[in-house]
Amino acid sequence: MKEFETPELLSVKKERTQTEYNWTCSPWIIRHVLDYYHEPVCTYIDADMEFLSSPQPVFDEMKEKGCSTIIVPHRFKSEKLEKEIHDKQGSYCVEFNTFVNDKNGYDALSWWADRCLEWCFYTVPGSTEWYADQKYLNVFPEKFAGVMVCNHYGVGLAPWNISLIDYCGEYDNAPVIKVKKRVKSIR
Repeated sequence: MKEFETPELLSVKKERTQTEYNWTCSPWIIRHVLDYYHEPVCTYIDADMEFLSSPQPVFDEMKEKGCSTIIVPHRFKSEKLEKEIHDKQGSYCVEFNTFVNDKNGYDALSWWADRCLEWCFYTVPGSTEWYADQKYLNVFPEKFAGVMVCNHYGVGLAPWNISLIDYCGEYDNAPVIKVKKRVKSIR
């Protein structure tokens, strides 16, 4: 913590719960890795994520498209639920977020870090303009160049969207899934 906590972060730490502070730190940790270690790219991954195969195809697609940022939609069961969650908690989940250390990636990351520093609280969903560190991602596709919305259903599987896929077994030591239903994103 001492390595990346800036005076700005420390100034808000006492005003937030531990969870809120952790959310505040999400983009700051990524920015620290890019700045301090001069990494060309950094991916934030939630601690409760599991990969059943390599995420390399996601990074390959990002590179093919010339993108600098990856965000992952929640993928709820219906368009109605997608709209409701978009307005309350955000369309994208802070769980697997990638930023390239270039102008486009760094601009999006820095904007997100600054917003989380200003305001990053747990509130009743829909009662405030923002929600934790997550709802800020709603504006990424329109506000920043080079944002890729990840369409790989193997990234971001969760209890709220697992019913959208069927597990079909394995091929060449990698799980094969079939998407049963594609919910149209509101974006």
